[in-house]
Amino acid sequence: MKFLGAKIAEARKDKKLSQRDLAKVLGVAKSTVGGYEAGSRNPDPETLLRIAEILDVSTDYLLGHKKEWIDTLSPELQRFVIIPENHVFLHVAKKLKDYDVPTQTIIVLIEALAKDARHRLEARGKENSP
Repeated sequence: MKFLGAKIAEARKDKKLSQRDLAKVLGVAKSTVGGYEAGSRNPDPETLLRIAEILDVSTDYLLGHKKEWIDTLSPELQRFVIIPENHVFLHVAKKLKDYDVPTQTIIVLIEALAKDARHRLEARGKENSP
């Protein structure tokens, strides 16, 4: 996700922080921040939220999404949709917005899909347990 890295670098520079400064606050190596910015590494959802807080930007900004509808999601659902494996939800939501589907309808749909995905993961975990 080179776009994410560019946004992190841009926001970091706007705050007049070095990679070393950001790394220290995050509790990671400078090379980790460098990897995020180069696009060779992606922060986990919790780290992405911390980066956004530290740099005083939204995760939407870092991910390149408009705030119109995603900020209305619960924090739990926001964390769910920013996981790379779940970006399909964001893609579908954007397409629905392009077709003027009401925001509330999109939110209900994403909530239902996320709930179904969680149930499937739980069921898969039960199948694999002794």
